[in-house]
Parts: sequence; C-alpha cells; structure tokens
Amino acid sequence: MLSVFQEFADILEGLVSWLKSADIESLRSFIDSFESLSPGVMVVLALVGLLFAFLGRKIFIILYTAVWALAGYYIGFKWGDSMGSTLYGVELGLLIAVLLPMLAVKAKKIFLFIIAMIATMFLCVYLLSSLGIGSNLNILDPYFFAAGIIIALFIVRMESQLVIILTSLIGSFLLGLVVARYVPSTQLSGPVALILSLVVIFIISLFVQLKWYSKEKMESDIVEEIIKEIKKT
Repeated sequence: MLSVFQEFADILEGLVSWLKSADIESLRSFIDSFESLSPGVMVVLALVGLLFAFLGRKIFIILYTAVWALAGYYIGFKWGDSMGSTLYGVELGLLIAVLLPMLAVKAKKIFLFIIAMIATMFLCVYLLSSLGIGSNLNILDPYFFAAGIIIALFIVRMESQLVIILTSLIGSFLLGLVVARYVPSTQLSGPVALILSLVVIFIISLFVQLKWYSKEKMESDIVEEIIKEIKKT
C-alpha cells in the first residue's frame, strides 16, 4: 500500500520538476519516469484522464477537489518524508489532502484565478523555450506575470468555458502520458507521442464538452423563458 502512495508522490515530484525546468529534456525525463510505474497505476491515470477530458465540467467539483487533495498529499508527504520516515509522510499527506481541498472549495474563484494565471505564465515560457526564443526565461518575468494576470481576469469571468478547456487539457495530458508510455521506441515516441496524442484528444474532448454545454445552456434558457412567461400570466 505504501508503495502505491510512493508512486503517486514520485509522479507529482516529477511533474513539479518539469514545471520548474520548462524544457524538453525535463519533459522527456518526466515521461521516462512512467516506465517504472505499475500497470495498476497507469490504469488509474487513464481513467482519471478520461473523466477529466470528457466529463470534466459535469463532475468538475469532484475533480477540482481531487486535484487539491493530490497537491495536499504531495506537500504533506514531502514534509513528513523529510523527517526521516515514509509513514510520517503518508500521515501528513493524508491530513493535508483533507484540509487543502476544503480551503480550495471555500475560495474557488481565487484558486481558479491562481490556476489560470500560473498556467498562462508556464505556457508562455514553455512555448518560447520549445521554439528557442529567448534565454533564461522564468515564469516570474514581468511580461509573463502581467500576461498571466490579464488572461486570468478574463478567464474567471467565463468560468464554465474555463472549466471545459482546463479539464479537457488536463485529461488529454494524462491520457497522452499513458499513450507515450506504450508507444514503441521510434521517432514518434517520448515527447512527440505525448504532444501528438495530447493535441488529438484535446480537440475531440473539447468539441464533446462544448457541444454538451451548448445544449444544456439552450435548455436552461428555454426553461427561464417559460418561467418568465408563467410569471407574467
């Protein structure tokens, strides 16, 4: 049981390392780390990815809470593990995994703003680094910081669309990681397999979620109109 918790902690640690470095080599190392994961963990990641990608908005609050629970577990595990005991890490991880989601739900708009801002900053740095534009780029550079705030303010005003885009992107990324693990070693393996599968799955899942959202919004508008007519009579 502890080994499963350790595997998930290692995944989060690798993700944090990649986000800090924001380059292709750290992404390749992150993908390579999945080679050592057990098939059971890969199945869990695939199922979570499917939920995020295609049902993200419908079950957003569950997924939103789960993300902060994982983040809380990672923080607590690293804290406890630094004390010299894996058991301490599991205990503190579980404690913070309960407390952090509670806080995140209470201040959802603030947390969504932070997520959108950081995601924008990271995406700007990652894209420029991947294209070889600029050097020694950091997500806290003033222009990235300003871009993150502007985009986050705009996105928070469109919460439903943000949820759809965000969950589709996260789900596609998780499914892409699973696909990249099982693609044979060729020129299309590693980061290339991840990026290609991410783009394809993201387009499909985004279309599906937006279609469902448009249908539900139309039905909701019709119901509102009917209620208004009833009140007039």
